[in-house]
Parts: sequence; C-alpha cells; structure tokens
Amino acid sequence: MMSQFGASAIVLGMRAQVKNLTRLAIVVTVTAGALLGGGSSAQADPPPGWGPGEYGLEADFADIGWTYRGWYDGLPGNVHTGYVNVEEDDDVLTVELNNWFCPSGAAPPGPYDAPTATTCKWRSGKFVNYGQWWDVADFNHARNKLTVKGDFTDSFGTDTVSLDLVFKASDQPDVTIDESGPILEYGESFDTVQVTGKVDGHRVNPTAKLTQINGQIRFYLDGWERIP
Repeated sequence: MMSQFGASAIVLGMRAQVKNLTRLAIVVTVTAGALLGGGSSAQADPPPGWGPGEYGLEADFADIGWTYRGWYDGLPGNVHTGYVNVEEDDDVLTVELNNWFCPSGAAPPGPYDAPTATTCKWRSGKFVNYGQWWDVADFNHARNKLTVKGDFTDSFGTDTVSLDLVFKASDQPDVTIDESGPILEYGESFDTVQVTGKVDGHRVNPTAKLTQINGQIRFYLDGWERIP
C-alpha cells in the first residue's frame, strides 16, 4: 500500500493536470436564468436542435474533499481525510483516503494538502487512480444531480475503493454556450454542491463531525451536431 507521503506527491502531480472548462474556447458565459429568460425556477439544459451524432459525448466532472473527526468502524485512527475527483476527459477517477491518530487539538494535513508538519500520526490509507473506462458518472440534467457508484481498482496498483455518492447542486449553473458553428459548445458548472453517500461503506454526509470542502460538479458536451 502506498504511504501517505508517496500518495500526496502523486496527487500534486495529478492536480497540476486538472483541466479548466475555459479551454473550450468559451464564447458566452451566462447564468441559467439569463440564458432561459430569467426566473429562479429556470432549468438550464442542452439546447434543442442538437444531438450527439456519431462521435459526440458528454464529459462529467465532480470534486469533493472531507475531514471526519471521529472513529470509523474497521479503520485505525480518530481523524479521517479524503477526496474524490472525477474528470471524465482526463484522469477519469482519483480517490485518496488517509486515516490519522491525532492528539487533542491537533490536525492532520487537509485532504488536498501536501505533507506538512503535524503531531498527528498517519495510520493507513489508499490511493486509487482509475482509468480503465472513462464513463464513471451519471448526470441527471432534470435534477442537477451527479452520481458515482461502483467498485474501482487503481490502474497501476491493487487498491480498490467502493463509491456510492450523490452530488446535488443547490445553485443555478454558469452556462457556457456557442451555437454559431456546426459543432455545439455547451457546458454547465455548479459551485454549490452537497454530497451524500458512502466511500468504502463509511458515510461522508456533512455532519457536526464531518466537514466537506470544494464540492462542485460540471459537464460539457463535445462533438454534438445539429439535428437535420
């Protein structure tokens, strides 16, 4: 099993590759309400008149990190950190989990942090970078909800993680759209997201003991064509 320090070094490299949706040659970025004529109940969806054609696809993205202060059944330590990152156009799925024992008042490095000096003791962890199949998430456009469910094994090692997560947006999306050419450019990004569910059988719902950070979901359509 990879140590926390080795895993963190890899994570820094992975995070340096994170793709930003601005590389889609954004022409217009508006809120969903503005796009659809205003109103808090407006729902942004892929515009009519377009379809995936032969080669079109949808790439989904999600990110969540957390720190849980307490005991997880079957795991060592009294503080547990982790993150789940979905990038269907690149690294596909990356998960890091770390278990710490911390004396009163001490804190370990955060789920995205590089190794730092701490009086907490690292007990165990796992790192999974899954890339065998790119379509690991499902985006429900009607409910602005993304789900990730299944067992995923590291492409370069033996660690396996079980995910059953729901990412639910609570804000209106920022929408990127360009219908001026033969290929549609369209994406939605949500920056206020709450995540519920389990990682390796342990709940990561926000509670008094568990703090979530960096929750977000987004998607973009690639290669969609006008429907004749």
